Amino acid sequence: MKGITPIIAVILLLLMTVAAGAATMFWFSKLQSAIQTQTEAQVSQMVGQMAMQIKILSAQYDSKNQNLSIVLSNIGTVPIKKSQLVIAIDEQNIVNGTTKRCYVGSGSEWNSSYNDMIPVGKIVTIWNSTETCDFKPYEQGYQYIITVTLPNGFTDTYTLRP
Repeated sequence: MKGITPIIAVILLLLMTVAAGAATMFWFSKLQSAIQTQTEAQVSQMVGQMAMQIKILSAQYDSKNQNLSIVLSNIGTVPIKKSQLVIAIDEQNIVNGTTKRCYVGSGSEWNSSYNDMIPVGKIVTIWNSTETCDFKPYEQGYQYIITVTLPNGFTDTYTLRP
């Protein structure tokens, strides 16, 4: 019996080592899988954000018709629905430095040279004939900052000096 006890002890130590190694491998496998899933989700989100981009090329206010026109270009890789645009206009008094938001709305409230979509690589004019802001002449010390924001957080701004 005395000769068998060390053999049993060695076998038990080997079994415990194998079990600990298997548990460690299982833990690393789950950890690696979780990290990989999280990384794939982040990459997918980043690719989606880069795919949807817009650029404000110009803006013009027609005081006679009280019509604000904004010329946009879809510089991303996916079409953008007009309803996905959030348009904000800030009136800025450049004499005293104050700024007030005079309009915030969805692009769906605006007319467009395209129906509802802004195709990839296309230049589109949107306009709103409602009285969005009380546009004061630039000579009186006012300018207007137009901001267009997309659902992915991409933003572009344009300063209109009437």
